Amino acid sequence: MMQGEPTSQTLLMLVKEQGDAKAWQQFELVYRRYVCAVLLKSGAAHADVEDLAQEVMVRVWKGLETFLYQPERCRFRTWLARVAKNTLINFSQLKKNKVVRAQLDDSKLYLESISQESETDVLAEIEWKIFVAKSAWEHVQSQFKEAQLQAYAGMAEGESAGTVASRLGIKENTAYVYRKAVQEAMDLHIKRLNSELDA
Repeated sequence: MMQGEPTSQTLLMLVKEQGDAKAWQQFELVYRRYVCAVLLKSGAAHADVEDLAQEVMVRVWKGLETFLYQPERCRFRTWLARVAKNTLINFSQLKKNKVVRAQLDDSKLYLESISQESETDVLAEIEWKIFVAKSAWEHVQSQFKEAQLQAYAGMAEGESAGTVASRLGIKENTAYVYRKAVQEAMDLHIKRLNSELDA
């Protein structure tokens, strides 16, 4: 999300209350990758993810009409992950020709989302952290030179500063400096994303 664009809460309200098509496009652009990540982590086949994500977005569009936003009780991302997981469950049951359980309406999904923490809640939290970290990484790549990015990535993957320095032809102290600079930029962007997108 770029500076000057609405926060997720503003997007939610625009989509929910006015059915704003432009807001919906922005909403889908922001959250679709997260939905795809939750679906994949929940066991969806790669070939089915795009169709499932589209179905999730349709259910969310319909569900937002009755969705009651109460951030102190349930984060939006948790509700979104529950919609994705329930969509996958329904799809899987249909695909396997098992008894199809009744689809939960979105009001019931919301009530479920405020119950005690479940496996889906944990999954939503993990996938959210991965989602914002990847988004932050994409953002900071334009701010740093390749050596700085490689130093950060190498040390984040467990390489020692000495190994990274040797590989990049820099001093060990410089490797630490590079890592710190990129990490600070990552932390700042992650904080901003969590503030803007984590309704």
